[in-house]
Amino acid sequence: MKYLAPGKINLGLWVIRKRDDTYHDIVTVFHKIPLYDEIIVEEASDFKISCDMCPESKENSVYRAYKLLRDKTGKDINLSVKIKKKIPSKAGLGGGSSDAATFIKAANEILSLGLSQEEMMDIGKNVGADVPFFILRENAAIGEGLGDKLLPFHSHLAGLLEIYRPSFGISTGWAYSMIDALSIYTPYKKAIKKALLIMDDLKRGKVSKVIENVFEKIVVEQHEELQEYKKDALMKGASLSLLSGSGSCMFSIYPKDNVLRIRYIEDI
Repeated sequence: MKYLAPGKINLGLWVIRKRDDTYHDIVTVFHKIPLYDEIIVEEASDFKISCDMCPESKENSVYRAYKLLRDKTGKDINLSVKIKKKIPSKAGLGGGSSDAATFIKAANEILSLGLSQEEMMDIGKNVGADVPFFILRENAAIGEGLGDKLLPFHSHLAGLLEIYRPSFGISTGWAYSMIDALSIYTPYKKAIKKALLIMDDLKRGKVSKVIENVFEKIVVEQHEELQEYKKDALMKGASLSLLSGSGSCMFSIYPKDNVLRIRYIEDI
């Protein structure tokens, strides 16, 4: 069976603090977007994975999800998985997390594992902090903690969503290390207040004026290519132009449509 794994953007992202386990607590607003990886999952004699533009080994998020599913259920997860990538890596669009989430849901359906949404999300968070969001039925959510504590909601965001992928990627580890080095932290109360305002606006189909991403202070300010894209998008009438996640992709929203549609621009 063929499944579509959507990407995501962050309509707001703040780092609260560095934890004792070296990870970071954040507040963010996740939003699914109509840019998809295609995943074909079929029953097989054993588990195997193939991917046109990603690792086919233990480094793949789907492989990690497979091991956790097998250990959690005590059942053989004998599935063939073929991944056709459309969502770029190191771009802040959540492609690997979405692939893992889509595989977990597909395996649950095809093999009749009987897992609830909560059980699938619990497995997913051990693959990656963003994975539980992609298991949700809703198209948006406020994320707290590592991003795995979720307040889901239905967004009615509409317009032309332009995704711009520059000629370079950004290491998430490097981006967070720069946040720590420069102490670019946001108090929790301030961040959650903004996230709730953004949620209320998205429910009404509006682009909130308080949307921001702290990683812009690091990534965009160091790359003229991104600065020029942002400036150009705003001059052309975008209501918002922002870095997604820790980068390197940026997105702009043009209020031209009654539904959310996407335009993907790649500079490679």
